Amino acid sequence: MIVLRHVYRAWQVGSTLRRVSCEKCSQEYFYDLVRVGTGEAATLYALNKSGASEAAAVQANNRLQDLLNYCHDPVPCPQCGTIQKKMRWQVALVRARRWVIKAIACWVFSMIACAISLAVAGVTRVGWWGFATCAVAALAGIISFYFRRRRYDEASFQRIPKHHKGLLAPPALLPRMIPGGKIILTPVTVPKLDAESKELVVQLARHGLPGMCMDCLAPTKHYYCPSMLSQGQLSVPCCDSCARRRKRLTWAALLGTFCCLFSVYWLALNSFGPRGTTRDMMLVLGSVPILILAFYSGSYAGYLLAAHEIDEWRGWYALRTRHKKVKEKLAEFYSQPALYTLHPTPE
Repeated sequence: MIVLRHVYRAWQVGSTLRRVSCEKCSQEYFYDLVRVGTGEAATLYALNKSGASEAAAVQANNRLQDLLNYCHDPVPCPQCGTIQKKMRWQVALVRARRWVIKAIACWVFSMIACAISLAVAGVTRVGWWGFATCAVAALAGIISFYFRRRRYDEASFQRIPKHHKGLLAPPALLPRMIPGGKIILTPVTVPKLDAESKELVVQLARHGLPGMCMDCLAPTKHYYCPSMLSQGQLSVPCCDSCARRRKRLTWAALLGTFCCLFSVYWLALNSFGPRGTTRDMMLVLGSVPILILAFYSGSYAGYLLAAHEIDEWRGWYALRTRHKKVKEKLAEFYSQPALYTLHPTPE
């Protein structure tokens, strides 16, 4: 029996203004808390599509409200640099969850290695193989965590105290009076992104992408998703002419890569491979990885702006592009003080 199951997903972005009183120096400051709520609902045989879509949206909205009510961002005090207690425990919880995931991965890896050593080397060497595998897996997890943390320290939005490195946070806001008797909230430190860095770490859930083509820098309102595998559902601004050119480049790279690799594989199989049914089976099975490589080649040739997700709940992404001018424009856009200035409505 074949069961057709379709999954509907929904995303909702919301923000709220947090008011903080420093525990150490009693300095009062604000920050803008942004969270992304996700929801998911499934339907069988494409029945009740509207109901599943609404259920996913309701679940995303409920999740968003919970995150806005109970979550905090690690925003240090602008005067003394202290991160409040209610912010610290949540950051520790997130880090602990990452370590638990790494520990489970190391355990699974060591169990697989033990099973392989049992089949190859016999019972006497299983203990040493299992111990060595666990040690190597644990060391690899520690090294990867250390380099990942250092990687995003340098690209962080603002300077964070040394004892709290690796934390991504929005800037602290202080009230300021402007002509007309109105009060606005201005950032204490304006984020400065380095256009020479490999990646730009930004909170897309807060600011989004600027309305300019990521290829020719012309103003545009059209969005295009040029990647097939690596970018998922991220669409980037791109004008019509650049989008058509990128599509042609993507398909040309895909077909060219597939034809070249498949030709080499077919010639090698005819020259050195078996004959008959075995040859046909190897030809079909070998076409699968070639097709995957061709898709990745087309995706790489046609991408405009790659985004690696850092924090799903808060909407932090690491942006990467090959165009130096685009990177400079993005760094300039996300370093504007007006982008972080809030105009609170009077209560």
